[in-house]
Amino acid sequence: MEIEEWQEALLKGAAAMGLTLDAFQARQFFRHMCEMRHWNRSINLTAITEPEDIAIRHFLDAIVAADRIPDPSRLLDVGSGAGFPGLPLKVMRPRSHVTLIDSARKRVNFLRHTVRQLALDRVDVHHGRIEAFAAREGDVPHFDFIVSRALTGAAELTRMVMPLLRRGTTLLVWKGPDIQGELQDLRQVSDARGAVLSLDIFPYKLPRMDAGRHLIAINRE
Repeated sequence: MEIEEWQEALLKGAAAMGLTLDAFQARQFFRHMCEMRHWNRSINLTAITEPEDIAIRHFLDAIVAADRIPDPSRLLDVGSGAGFPGLPLKVMRPRSHVTLIDSARKRVNFLRHTVRQLALDRVDVHHGRIEAFAAREGDVPHFDFIVSRALTGAAELTRMVMPLLRRGTTLLVWKGPDIQGELQDLRQVSDARGAVLSLDIFPYKLPRMDAGRHLIAINRE
């Protein structure tokens, strides 16, 4: 698929979802996709390999949160993998400072390479587990948003980042159509930790996909 055709599909999908996306951002996403497909031949980055599917299921899915994130903000992307949602959100919010963390060295190498290829500033890539990163609570800056798209269940993720979930920090978690079990587990996290968690649920749909998706916003009161 040529860049013009891919960008047209991306921009059309964004418009259908009510998302604002310009041509420069679409070109950045195309470069990210090309790097991801190239590296995916040797390391496991994604099972989604068709360009149009990548546009919808990776990029449009990632930027659905952009309107909820002011620019500038400080973001932490937990289990960033191939860079989702952290890198597309950085492209959408260029003045923001983004930290990407992943436990796999090969994925971290890909992330650092892609950050250089896209000429992104104010992006840190950290190799390690989120539990160890969060344990450095006093050395870690305040994050306005912690984001995670495909790492683990919402309740388990909340437990992992609890030391970083401070007043004024929002945890954003991407989930599929059935979230009732996730919400029930989150309420148990609130009870067990003695902290009050407030939850906001934002349903949305991706183009060409019948099943809806949800963005869960979690705040610690």
